[in-house]
Amino acid sequence: MCRSLSAGTEPNGETPNNGIVPDANANLTVDFGFFVCPNNWAPVTVSVCAGTTVNLTTLEPVGYTGGTWYNNGNVVTNLTHCNGTFSYVFTNGTCMASGTVPGTTNT
Repeated sequence: MCRSLSAGTEPNGETPNNGIVPDANANLTVDFGFFVCPNNWAPVTVSVCAGTTVNLTTLEPVGYTGGTWYNNGNVVTNLTHCNGTFSYVFTNGTCMASGTVPGTTNT
């Protein structure tokens, strides 16, 4: 038997009765690994007061966390900063999205 599958059309019914309550036959879906590539994102400028910092991980797009932060082309290892321009790159297989966060210190 052959099936043509695409994202959002995976078989997910169960027999008998296509029950919605979990039972011994529940969760018969197959994960084929379909993944929607994220779009690039453009967050707003982050302004912090002098002497305070922002945790860059709080600026990561929902669903695309765990990427890499850069400052002037260098990987940022301390993700708490007060100012500077930071780039975020999220990669999953051949999918990639990036965005830049300009940070300024209010005086």
